[in-house]
Amino acid sequence: MAILPHEAREVSCDTVVAVACDLAPGLACQRYGINYLHAVGGRGCVPVGVVCRGDLQRYAACFGEGAVLEEVKEVVILPGCCCRSLCVGKAHGSGCRRGRGNDRRLAGGPQQLRTRYGQGPGILAGERRVDGCLHGDFGDGAFECQGYGCRAALGDGLAHSGRHYEAAAALGFGRNLGECPVIVGGGFIGIEVAENLCKLGMDVILVEAAEQLMSPFDSDMAAFIHAEIRKNGIQLMLSSMVEGFTENDGGIDVKLKNSPALHADIVIMAIGVVPETTLAETVGIELGIKGSIVVNDRMETSVPDIYAVGDAVQIKNYITQTDTLISLAGPANKQGRIAADNVCGGDSHYTGSQGSSVIKIFDMTAAATGINEKTAKASGLITDKVILSPMSHAGYYPGGKMMTMKVLFEKETYRLLGAQIVGYEGVDKRIDVLATAVRAGIKSYDLAEIDLAYAPPYSSAKDPVNMAGFMIENIRNGIVKQWYYEDVNVLPRDGSVTLLDVRTPMEYSRGYVDGFINIPVDDLRERIGELDKTKPVYVICQSGLRSYLVCRILAGNGFDVYNFAGGFRFYDAVHNDKALNKKSTPCGMDN
Repeated sequence: MAILPHEAREVSCDTVVAVACDLAPGLACQRYGINYLHAVGGRGCVPVGVVCRGDLQRYAACFGEGAVLEEVKEVVILPGCCCRSLCVGKAHGSGCRRGRGNDRRLAGGPQQLRTRYGQGPGILAGERRVDGCLHGDFGDGAFECQGYGCRAALGDGLAHSGRHYEAAAALGFGRNLGECPVIVGGGFIGIEVAENLCKLGMDVILVEAAEQLMSPFDSDMAAFIHAEIRKNGIQLMLSSMVEGFTENDGGIDVKLKNSPALHADIVIMAIGVVPETTLAETVGIELGIKGSIVVNDRMETSVPDIYAVGDAVQIKNYITQTDTLISLAGPANKQGRIAADNVCGGDSHYTGSQGSSVIKIFDMTAAATGINEKTAKASGLITDKVILSPMSHAGYYPGGKMMTMKVLFEKETYRLLGAQIVGYEGVDKRIDVLATAVRAGIKSYDLAEIDLAYAPPYSSAKDPVNMAGFMIENIRNGIVKQWYYEDVNVLPRDGSVTLLDVRTPMEYSRGYVDGFINIPVDDLRERIGELDKTKPVYVICQSGLRSYLVCRILAGNGFDVYNFAGGFRFYDAVHNDKALNKKSTPCGMDN
């Protein structure tokens, strides 16, 4: 049965509808009011979209020329269509096989797709979202999410076919995916999928081969992310390498190196992407890292007048000026504008990316810009850092939430290298200010001079970014010296140094660093005689504020004194993967 465009809105919500048109299917269906998610046609193929409701909720898929669909009850033919390749009838066989031209078939039809997505075992592989779309590959129980210009990085033995489906839509059928999904990969996509499946009531297991999630963050800052994920009921398995999969008991066994296998209803692979540059390689364009396309700062390839942009290209890291791959939408769009300028006779140049990014993790927001300590060390840079835990806005105004900031700078030059922030409110605003400062090339201590908007509901008179600048300025001027989390285990416990915790006795009783004695800041002046001036003093408090005050008091009395960067709150979070507290008092005590 054919339905004219003006009748499309009357299609029953339980009807399977095939749409054939030469227009971009998403635009065409939007124009005619059809509930359609997204579809992309294959090269030289007529786009055919499937829209259905009921158990599948919303589904959209793209089939090539000669697609065979089962139980298609109504066909919507839009203007400019070429529907000669659309066959309505019973499907053949099972699974998905690749052929040539009109031999291409999707066997199983919509109802079998529902079974494969919703009830049977499946593997969803991929990492990247590009231009807001997720694309999937389906074959032999495996499907992947990927974006334009890149392809999923799949392990050996994983099925990888050439058909593309809306894997994102499949994840929308959460209630049919089983009770125990395993997600492999702890990057942006892996964490986002884990959160959404967890909110659907599933027992989610998140597996990561590295020692931490989210590689843009240093391991100490990633500890807050780990704690937030565990706090919300996701089982987190770090340093766990996946070695293979086998179907078993109606599900999938995930084989791990040095650990027992995990049993899952569905496995979602989110282990990264590599550039998809087959065409460039075929025509002899120079390739770089992981087969990426080498371009100059005008986005021009090694072949004159041919340009490339986005996930497929090798670019410069703005901080280190080394070649790198950064698969982010912001840089890709800027590159596209620059390439278009140059194609049209302009002279625009791309200066590199600093990898600014942000992610929502349940109630938490985590964001980063520039490079982290690991990258800086690999680049031969000698760095220093400040760690602070300010409130998102004035503490006396209701509703403020704590954040933890880490700002990295070059030790000798005080060049701002990067920043990482985890918190609940105001994180994105501060990382954008710091990203701007990195791009502007200002010195890290000049963060103290940035004039930022203030009102109690939005910030403090000394904004967190300003506070980071004040702390770096104090280091530069020799007012304070720091010690760090990585020094905890190497500090001598033989009495040659004084280890001093200046929190209240109640705070101290809840947990302390081994070997530290407790003299509260309020008692210090009366008890200063208990300390030996010939020994260096290493001081810690809950947030770093009271210990700073103690450092100033002791330094004024002739002591050689060092303040712990981040406070016991930071130490506890990193050492014990403890969740970030949301509130603190003005003096830095946790509420």
